[in-house]
Amino acid sequence: MNLKRKKKIMVILDSHHTHQHVLDELNFYSKYVSKKSYIIVCDTILNFIGGKVKGRKRPWDLKKNPMTAVAAFLKNNKNFIIDKDIDKKLFFSCNQSGYLKKIK
Repeated sequence: MNLKRKKKIMVILDSHHTHQHVLDELNFYSKYVSKKSYIIVCDTILNFIGGKVKGRKRPWDLKKNPMTAVAAFLKNNKNFIIDKDIDKKLFFSCNQSGYLKKIK
């Protein structure tokens, strides 16, 4: 598929939720997202609940998770911002501050 011919490209990231994996995905896929479109980083809620869920140890925690990857990505990439307007419209979301809008 030739992505250059597409007018709008949005990416949804919802795979392995470790900091490094999400950061690698953000860096890779960000170049394909069209201006005024989004990368949606799923499960940023893990920043608030950590890695232990029902006794199962997870490879993410309060210091390394999708939200920390978003923060690291935005620190070095000025082409995206967190779209807080989406957060305000949602009653509940597992993706709080995970709606990254491409502005440049």
